Amino acid sequence: FPSHDKIIPINHMEGHFVTAQFIQKENGIFTRTPLSYPVLGLLVSGGHSELVLSGEEGMYKKVGATRDDAVGEAFDKVARMLGLPYPGGPAVSRLAKEYRESKKENPFTLPRPMMHSGDYDFSFSGIKTAVLYAIRDITNGNTRGLTEEEKSAIACEFENAVVEVLIKKTLRAVEEYGVQTVIVGGGVAGNTHLDAELYRDWE
Repeated sequence: FPSHDKIIPINHMEGHFVTAQFIQKENGIFTRTPLSYPVLGLLVSGGHSELVLSGEEGMYKKVGATRDDAVGEAFDKVARMLGLPYPGGPAVSRLAKEYRESKKENPFTLPRPMMHSGDYDFSFSGIKTAVLYAIRDITNGNTRGLTEEEKSAIACEFENAVVEVLIKKTLRAVEEYGVQTVIVGGGVAGNTHLDAELYRDWE
């Protein structure tokens, strides 16, 4: 590195708050836009599922977290059950989108874990198990495989359930803490259904 460059250590989760302040302009230069506090971060990835509250710059309080699997991990495990490639998130979302756009009634119903628990914690291990049982019921102990439509329907219901839980808990925290800004960070932040539904409900 040139002598004037520095490597600055930063907490991985704090990085989501910091980078959300920077916007790239047409000339390629990034400018910093101050956040309106309080800020709530929904940090969702293969290793984390957290709701983090920040009342001022540099100060953070974790108000909710997963008690077992992270949401991205659940996406990967469900993808494996459906015979989809790794990383599982994009593959599950692609099938979910196809089924959602077909406007067909979904024959599957999955639980919305901890949605009414009264706190801001998450749990995604149970919904993963529910998918496993649904697949076993359909395939009669693997005497036949899933059809493509069944795969898409399960993927759609799984994504719907997970996104609904994430959004309900996030918006409840927004109301309780008087949040002015919501940041979504981590790999699952790239989920287009989560983005669309959160934007719609936030508005």
